[in-house]
Amino acid sequence: MNQINTSEIILVGHSMSGAYVLEAFIDFPQVKAIILVDTLKDLDQDFTPEQAEQFMFSNYRKDFKSAVEHILPQYLFVEETPAIIKNQLQTEFIRNDSELAINTLKPLYKMDIRKIAKLVDIPVRAINSNATPTNIESNQKYFKNYNYRTIKGTGHYPMLEKPDEFNIILKELIEELTADK
Repeated sequence: MNQINTSEIILVGHSMSGAYVLEAFIDFPQVKAIILVDTLKDLDQDFTPEQAEQFMFSNYRKDFKSAVEHILPQYLFVEETPAIIKNQLQTEFIRNDSELAINTLKPLYKMDIRKIAKLVDIPVRAINSNATPTNIESNQKYFKNYNYRTIKGTGHYPMLEKPDEFNIILKELIEELTADK
């Protein structure tokens, strides 16, 4: 991004990369806006490193394949999620080593995401599924300019489950965020 001579950069982050695009904003002042995809839906909700160890990582170490097939689906998918999407994602997850997954996720639970969010003084928009609620009041306490749109009947991957609807919303948000005001 340092090589791009523009102030029109919009960072988009899905899931765990949502936290990382917020963090990236701090180092790249040319970022104009951030779009989060089904992530950081309630900044007042805590999930500590100890809870991550107890509820996720210990299961990953015990039997990664079983955790991917039986525990993760309750957090990632809804009844309407197409079987082909579930199978594709689970197959991709299982190809990884449990320690790789743990080491990828661990830093997220050590971040002070609320502190980082308070530093974000640009518009933050979100495209969220309705599988879990978005707490707009909570998020507006931390983000100076936050709003979201919902895609109903999807799990954690709205861009895969309803790509046409997702792309329309994404296009509308980009147009909104780049409009001269």
